[in-house]
Amino acid sequence: MKSCLAVDEVIRKALLHKASYLLVAHNHPSDNIAPSQADIDLTDKLQNACRMMGIPLLDHIIVGKTDYFSFKNHDMIK
Repeated sequence: MKSCLAVDEVIRKALLHKASYLLVAHNHPSDNIAPSQADIDLTDKLQNACRMMGIPLLDHIIVGKTDYFSFKNHDMIK
């Protein structure tokens, strides 16, 4: 999936549903919860798009089998 397409679709749906904020999550079935560069790039694009549309991005969470990674908790969302 192309990240810019995913960002457009997420923002479109958020606007259609009149979202007050956005929380994004996805899983890493390998249980390696470290964000990839693609995850980091996607989060930056989502954050910028949300900012332009006035929808706060609360967090992007990566879920593994036994743990999770929060971009917010790691100060990667402003």
